Amino acid sequence: MIINHLSGRRVAAVLAAAAVSTGLAATLSPAAQAATTSPAPAVAAYRAPAATAADLKITVKPIHDNSAGASYVDLVYTNVSRHAVSIKGYAGLSFVAHRTAHHAGTQVGKPAVWLTNRRAVLVTLKPGQSTTQIVTVEDALNFGSPKHHTVMTSGFRVYVPGSRTSVFVKYRVLASTRHVAQLREDPIGARI
Repeated sequence: MIINHLSGRRVAAVLAAAAVSTGLAATLSPAAQAATTSPAPAVAAYRAPAATAADLKITVKPIHDNSAGASYVDLVYTNVSRHAVSIKGYAGLSFVAHRTAHHAGTQVGKPAVWLTNRRAVLVTLKPGQSTTQIVTVEDALNFGSPKHHTVMTSGFRVYVPGSRTSVFVKYRVLASTRHVAQLREDPIGARI
């Protein structure tokens, strides 16, 4: 057999094939055996499944750093499931009024405006862990006279990113009934 034109790896592969075909694989040198083995497959990084409304308990925590014409609250997302979950982006968020035990309530004003000056990050929550989202609540009086154009909210209607199921979160505040965006939201988990 003429092998002077073959590279070292090719020689090892040819010898390994010959040894296997004749049952002599055990007699190959370790270098020849290593040259014929495949590298181990790369292990993919684990990513927790996307959070659903059922995986999270959402609460409101007031932030005592208000400005003229606006107040701020944190929506707190706590993983109440028995497995890790991931969440990224913005919630679907709006005010709700007239909510009762038998009625889901009526949306008040436009849904929240997404503030895109902060980058959305993937947040992974182990069971019991929480993350927050800052929500700016514009004062209802910024949108004109309160007479006949305001209502006391029952709370927020929140859609977890990627979910079609909403969660009601109690939060009472005076809201404008005009078709305006009174809410602004940062991405979930964004750092200031």
